[in-house]
Amino acid sequence: MYVFFYVLICLIFGTTFLAIKVGIVAGGPPLLFAGLRFSCAGLLVLAFLAWRKHKFPRQTHLYWQMAKVGVCQTTVLFGVMYWAEQYIPSNLAALINAGTPMMVCLLGALQLRQKLHLTQLSGLLLGILGVYLIVGKGTVETSSIVVTAVVIAALSQTVCAWGALETRKLFAAGVSPWVANGFQMLFGSAGLLLAAAVRGESFTEVTDPWGAFGSLLFLIFVGSILGWGLYYLLTAKTSPLLASTWSYVSPVVAMIVGALWMGESFTVLSALGGVIVLAAVAIVNWVDWKKLMQDMQGRKDRSFVS
Repeated sequence: MYVFFYVLICLIFGTTFLAIKVGIVAGGPPLLFAGLRFSCAGLLVLAFLAWRKHKFPRQTHLYWQMAKVGVCQTTVLFGVMYWAEQYIPSNLAALINAGTPMMVCLLGALQLRQKLHLTQLSGLLLGILGVYLIVGKGTVETSSIVVTAVVIAALSQTVCAWGALETRKLFAAGVSPWVANGFQMLFGSAGLLLAAAVRGESFTEVTDPWGAFGSLLFLIFVGSILGWGLYYLLTAKTSPLLASTWSYVSPVVAMIVGALWMGESFTVLSALGGVIVLAAVAIVNWVDWKKLMQDMQGRKDRSFVS
């Protein structure tokens, strides 16, 4: 069942980058639409859970923890991604997002005071080569604003990875993945809506209502409620590292749908760079991935014996 959830997450998140781009091309104000996406999704999830009489946490510190995760994984990550996709193609945005598992690995090693393996260091260097092939060889227009968008989007992965590691405290305290998802989206959307207000964004910027609001509805129900709900479920049942590796596969999905739907660049160099980056993040996480698979197999065997 978890394998099916994982594949579904990869497909959903692989198409959300295109959906964001469609909304932006239709004139959707980036931060306002991102804030509406997550506020609506968060409210709908929490309303459904309340209707089903689901238990909510009573400890105040857990709400602060969910707010912290929301700022990292919604306000910062998607605020940057929505803004960046005004200047970069959706397939490049998805590829940059593939850095999240790498950052989860690095930050996890720092938290546990562990040394990185040689394979992990090799993977980091290989990842730099892959990004160079994609960005540095003319597959996208390398203007100053494009380079700035790429750099800021890449830096946001560090914040997202830290948020992913922080979710462990929520699940250790017994918080449901669906509750965590609902509240983190709601808290995170507050930051996005505040930023949109500061920038003066409004619906008057929309030039294609069908494209803009169709994209918004898809992102609310499929991208946020279903996709992030399954992500938090997988995080709770496995680990932050395994759950975050959806971003290994999503760039490939995003590259294909972006080329087919939006006519985005899909050259031999971009494909090669994408393969190299995916290989790099797989190498970086190989040791932890292998250990996790062994632990999961061990638990399965013990469960069978008992």
